[in-house]
Amino acid sequence: MAYLACLVYIAVTYVRPGEIIPGWIGFPFLEIAAGFAIVAALVSLALNPRGFANLPNDWCFLGYGVAIVLSRPANGWLGGGYVALLAILPLIWFYFLIRLAVQTEAQLRGLITVITLLTLFQAGNGILQYHTGMGLGGSTAHVRVEYDPETGDEVEEIKRVRGTGIFGDPNDLAMSLIVVTPFLFSAVISRLSGFLRRILAVGAIVVLGYALVLTQSRGGFLGFAALIATYSYRRFGRLAAVVAGILAVVVMLAAGPSRLQEIDSTEASAQGRIQSWAAGLQMLKSQPILGVGYGNFGEYNEITAHNSFVHSFAELGVIGGVCFVGL
Repeated sequence: MAYLACLVYIAVTYVRPGEIIPGWIGFPFLEIAAGFAIVAALVSLALNPRGFANLPNDWCFLGYGVAIVLSRPANGWLGGGYVALLAILPLIWFYFLIRLAVQTEAQLRGLITVITLLTLFQAGNGILQYHTGMGLGGSTAHVRVEYDPETGDEVEEIKRVRGTGIFGDPNDLAMSLIVVTPFLFSAVISRLSGFLRRILAVGAIVVLGYALVLTQSRGGFLGFAALIATYSYRRFGRLAAVVAGILAVVVMLAAGPSRLQEIDSTEASAQGRIQSWAAGLQMLKSQPILGVGYGNFGEYNEITAHNSFVHSFAELGVIGGVCFVGL
């Protein structure tokens, strides 16, 4: 039961039903799924008691949570630890639920399959947005108009697809697409995969890749190129990895949307992020142990880092940053 509750909770988190079907807006799907999961988890734990912190990533997760809670008091706000704990409780619960529910290799494969299908749903909804102007539940792409700085004339309309719920930002949708792609690559290159499994995996990669292009996320595309290079290295060796990585970047520059071709340190968005990374490193230097405090990056720099590693080290110091890397 705990495993089923875990899958339902993940499904409701990934695809908010109220955002897909307007008539269901306001119905507490997530709260009901969370309550069901809590009861199922407690019953499972009572029937089959088992330890929790017995893997290296468990300790990294605990260390990360402790760093979050202590980072604010370390910077002078004693009550901030309690506020931070309340903020990360959903994350703690999510991690605990998956660790508790998934106990066998078959369950792990089932979890991966469900997450892949949910991500394909988000990708399909994004593709629908792009080609029809509106996705399920009235979701629309993020549109930004670029103007010529000298004449003020409209130069280009940039359309970036996005998902629903926690994937409402194009970059977040791109990140979710990248997360499941390694599992599909594994299905393609594994000698144990049958013909049908390979065909399905290739088809899913094509859909996710197309949706990734439509997000126009430059970080997402570079992550995809790194992914291709990594799997090429595992299967074919170093030379193949270099060639695959270069080929992926060349394809992006030659055939991708114009925004993907603007990966340049002098471009405004890139320059702003480089400066944010520099600010984050300065925060780490000023408060090396526990950082400047959870959620305080914006207090020191108006632009977010758009880099989870810089963000973690800046806000949580070496302790939180190392635990994040360990995870």
